[in-house]
Amino acid sequence: MKKTLTKEDFVSAMFMIANKVSDEFCEYVKKKIETPLDDNSSGFECDILSLWMVCHCIRDPKILDALHNQYFNEIPDEKTRGIVSEIINKRYEQYYEVYKDWQEDNPNTMLMFGSVVMNVFKGEADTEKLHLDIVDVSEVGHMLQEGIMTVLDYRNWLVKEFDTSGVTKFFKQV
Repeated sequence: MKKTLTKEDFVSAMFMIANKVSDEFCEYVKKKIETPLDDNSSGFECDILSLWMVCHCIRDPKILDALHNQYFNEIPDEKTRGIVSEIINKRYEQYYEVYKDWQEDNPNTMLMFGSVVMNVFKGEADTEKLHLDIVDVSEVGHMLQEGIMTVLDYRNWLVKEFDTSGVTKFFKQV
């Protein structure tokens, strides 16, 4: 019989994998992207990107609320939480828009997703500048795919190894 995984345990596990993906992406950014962002800002953007990946793979509003609450609980004051929330919402909107195009229109749009992420780390998040260095943009796109697959694999492992029936209805098919 499988051990039951509570909602809190599941959220903690997904938060842990978001942190792992964020750390891996931060290492990539430090090595490969010339960014004007300091380490804290770059790390924050990596956190947002990894949280987006988890959100994309979960899609259960209650789980996502709990995941974001866990992230916001690490922020000491309400004013900062509000600012961070606005930035996260803006980034999610950017990421979902380009991801939707990638899925619906053309697999090559992953390069556009890579370009949007490059804009963020180049300090140009509010622009629609197209990065033409195909190698850099492809590497970022590859990192995005790797991050999403890491989250999906971990989520699927949790569903396979534990009884998650009380956690969410969105995981019946693994």
